[in-house]
Amino acid sequence: MLNSLEIKNFRMLEDFKVAKLGRVNLIVGKNNSGKSTVLEALRIYAGTANNILLKEIADSHDEKIRFNDEEPTERGTDFAFADLFTGRQLPEDNKVQIVIAESVTSEQALSISHVFFMEKNETEIDEKGVTKLQKSREIISKSDIKSSVFPFKQAL
Repeated sequence: MLNSLEIKNFRMLEDFKVAKLGRVNLIVGKNNSGKSTVLEALRIYAGTANNILLKEIADSHDEKIRFNDEEPTERGTDFAFADLFTGRQLPEDNKVQIVIAESVTSEQALSISHVFFMEKNETEIDEKGVTKLQKSREIISKSDIKSSVFPFKQAL
């Protein structure tokens, strides 16, 4: 049971706090004020941001859920799960995270970050003369993508 709730950077909730929760809590508000968003955040927290759960939530909103090299679908934004972030777009800074927790400083805080990375393939010859392919990933910023000539990928 949660005693309080903090949600940061999730959909329309940039910085949401409820200092004290009871055994039963009533959420009221006008249409499109974030009631369902709070419930979704709790569902994600309880499900530890399981990828299947995130896909189900995105699909229930008709949001794009394209991954890696898959073909883009006709709906939604350019990148998978961008709609989960405040402003329905990926943050420019890789350090901006969605946080759902009793307290954002808690060890049990659930955080979701999105990063772009470039994959590099390097060949290496071992002492026996066998060629091995080594893959490495380098995290890059969203702004670096526009100037990059290398293929990039994304991860959530």
